[in-house]
Amino acid sequence: MCSLALPPPGGWPFDLALVPDPAYLVGGAVRDALLGRPRHPLDLDIVVPGDAVAVARRLANHHGGGFVVLDPKRQIARVVLPEATLDVARQVGPDLKTDLGRRDFRVNALAYDLHQGLLLDPLGGVADLAAGRLCMVSSQNLAADPLRLLRAYRQAAQLQFTLEAETRAALGHLAPHLGRVAPERVQTELITLLLQPQAAPWLNLAWADGVLQPWLPVLRADGLTRLAQLEATDFAQLPAEIATALTKPLRHGRPTWVLVKLACLLPADATVFLPILEKLRFSRAEIQYLHRLGHGQLAMAALETAPLADVLARFQMFQAADSAFPGLAWLSQAAGRCPHLLPILLEHYRNPRDPVAHPNPLVTGQDLIEHLHLQRGPVIGELLADLARAHAQGKIATPAEALALAQHWCPQKAVPPPPAIP
Repeated sequence: MCSLALPPPGGWPFDLALVPDPAYLVGGAVRDALLGRPRHPLDLDIVVPGDAVAVARRLANHHGGGFVVLDPKRQIARVVLPEATLDVARQVGPDLKTDLGRRDFRVNALAYDLHQGLLLDPLGGVADLAAGRLCMVSSQNLAADPLRLLRAYRQAAQLQFTLEAETRAALGHLAPHLGRVAPERVQTELITLLLQPQAAPWLNLAWADGVLQPWLPVLRADGLTRLAQLEATDFAQLPAEIATALTKPLRHGRPTWVLVKLACLLPADATVFLPILEKLRFSRAEIQYLHRLGHGQLAMAALETAPLADVLARFQMFQAADSAFPGLAWLSQAAGRCPHLLPILLEHYRNPRDPVAHPNPLVTGQDLIEHLHLQRGPVIGELLADLARAHAQGKIATPAEALALAQHWCPQKAVPPPPAIP
């Protein structure tokens, strides 16, 4: 045991007198304090030998915080305070060492006695922190919750630690077990890993160890290369419009750019990757974005072989990518694709009135029906799409020109107006 620089008893964002003695701060908060990585806001895991739910309820009532029982069987409850979130859990086993011995990695099997102000390190986690390595407590603990297999690479990425050889061997051996983990949990862990600035080396390691295959069977080495290229770009040097669009959250507060990183791991063919995304329980909005990004990549590949002056090919690319164009531009820039064309595409994108990137119909379907006496049906949508292409190519610029061109295209589809009533 040794002393640890954490807040003194009066410095915690809760009244320590309401917490029984003994009570222990465990896990990531202790690890991060030792590494000099303060958490804001505080996210604290507290272990008590007795009724953890009662302790949490007492803290919530006293401080006017939120309270929820996370697991009544295992006695885990959460208290949400303005400056901290507390997860209070009942100690597992007859003593703290038994509890810590059930954890995933030794750097997470650390405890701090809240009342005595002492660090407890029964498994050697402090030495691992000093060496910058991630070591499992046991392979049985990893097998007990196979999500810990993927979490190993995520935590190594976050901490910039190496994976100890025996631990890595166990991860590979247990890899098939990851397939039985709830898809929502796998998705969250995968996205958390992709949120790291340099996820590619760790995903490469996970792929080499076979850990990604249960959920990403289509992943290939070239996808990891694309991700490494993307992460090597200086995000701050991207055009402002692109960077702004990519930092906007799409769902759960996740920035859009994390989906672009995910796209590197998937083939462009939607028929292949859509079932994977659905299985991983990605939202409809996220799947639609990745679908557009996949279509955009195929259209961009076609655009590479088109003449530079082919406006229609550019229009079709923007139609395919739609709102995913900023992600497509980032991917293309990172891969060194279309270096002469990207500035032209960005000029289109920057202008909200540009008919190539942002087609704004000159006429509506109702205009076509009323002025050309057309019947409702698929022909209306076809005409509007044709007019959008003509507008992008500069063949028309006004509603009158659009109606005239539509009349020229389909005189046979027009019907005479109804006879006037005498």
